[in-house]
Amino acid sequence: MEIQPDHINQALFQYADFLHNQFGVQTLADYSAYFYRAAEPGQTSQNKTYQLHTLKEDETLARLATGIQRFKLPDDANYIRIYQEIAANKHQYDPEKAVNTLAEIFENRRQYDRAAEFWRRSIKEFGPGSDHYKQKKLDQILGHWGQFEPIMAQAAGKPATIEYRFRNGRHIRFTAHAILVPKLLGDVKQYLKSNPANLDWDKMNIEDIGYRLVTKKQNQYIGAKAAEWSLDLQPAQGHFDKRITVQTPLKKPGAYLLTGRMQDGNTSQIMIWLHDTVIVKKPLNQGTFLFTADAVNGRPLADMQMEFFGYQQKPTDWQKVVGRQYNVITTHFSRFSDPQGQLILGPKDLNEQWQWIITAQNKSGRLAYLGFSNIWYAGYYEQQYSQVKVFTITDRPVYRPNQTVKQGTSYTREKNFSNRSRLERLVIIRSDQLFRCRCADPQGITRQSIQSRSRREL
Repeated sequence: MEIQPDHINQALFQYADFLHNQFGVQTLADYSAYFYRAAEPGQTSQNKTYQLHTLKEDETLARLATGIQRFKLPDDANYIRIYQEIAANKHQYDPEKAVNTLAEIFENRRQYDRAAEFWRRSIKEFGPGSDHYKQKKLDQILGHWGQFEPIMAQAAGKPATIEYRFRNGRHIRFTAHAILVPKLLGDVKQYLKSNPANLDWDKMNIEDIGYRLVTKKQNQYIGAKAAEWSLDLQPAQGHFDKRITVQTPLKKPGAYLLTGRMQDGNTSQIMIWLHDTVIVKKPLNQGTFLFTADAVNGRPLADMQMEFFGYQQKPTDWQKVVGRQYNVITTHFSRFSDPQGQLILGPKDLNEQWQWIITAQNKSGRLAYLGFSNIWYAGYYEQQYSQVKVFTITDRPVYRPNQTVKQGTSYTREKNFSNRSRLERLVIIRSDQLFRCRCADPQGITRQSIQSRSRREL
């Protein structure tokens, strides 16, 4: 640096980058779940040693060879101080990069106010950057943001709840619209019946309806407004994220598109499913078991109309049919569940080569569906399930000499775990003696007492 003083910044940059790579908090990336941003500064469950936002500018928290350590950086190894020195020397090598690096360092340290200072400084001294990326970085810290957390389907009959994570915002308005699920299922079936030359997944995707509504703008399946309400928020300090549980007024079964509009902020959407009916499908030996039940209490639902709609692609003779490689074949039939809510179908009804939509509904308005669903049939292995099993239980694990060994032996078949077949003969081997007995117990159990010898036996 003495020979070429105009290269001071460049040399300092290489040294600071090395120190940063060795001792920066980004070395904890493998433990990112532990340092998740949603945790608030006021939480007491987290040891202060690992609270990144409490670090001073001459401190760091890094993963060393001895593990995760929090320690003070000496001045000659304080990469933050060195970057600040580079940024102050505006007439040499890349001070803008130094300021941006400092902003990113404080973001990683979860010291967002300090990071915002450096982004403002970079914008003021060097401009907003390509595509205004600096301003976007600043807005991520200071803006009003919110998003719904993933949720599972819920049982109808009580207010549904959602998890909402937000930053800086103080007021949000929620709007819920009912989704026309029967119309969507009907349109999918009609589309397949039309025998399209090329299947369009966006027209037959019934597993991710939210994607079709939000991304593909298929608003024809959005029904009437079901609820609308607002909520005042109390954001966490320091631009941290905060997660709350929001109770909605939605109780009726169905699907809803919930939209949350943050005041002076962004908009987030999520699908909420409230079920009053569920369908359980399980493969049997050359059959398929279907069970319909109440989603709240599991009560079987009798006389539910089970509709089965299937489709299959069959290749065409491309030499004779120009522009079509396959035909879409459809089939449809219905059955009713028995008094126990059950229905068992075999390969003649549900072919493994078809894709199926299974719908359960009744006159009272219940509705549930599965689809598209593959069908496969399990086969029992008779040789394995017909094996004979013998289980023996003794009254103690170890015996002294001359003590009586009391034991019970059960004979069963693995196929049905039944003891009804009686064991004709039980043979017990003890050293050089054989003990034989017959099972007179109708349950296939024999009880035997054997006197142990006065000497040890193997």
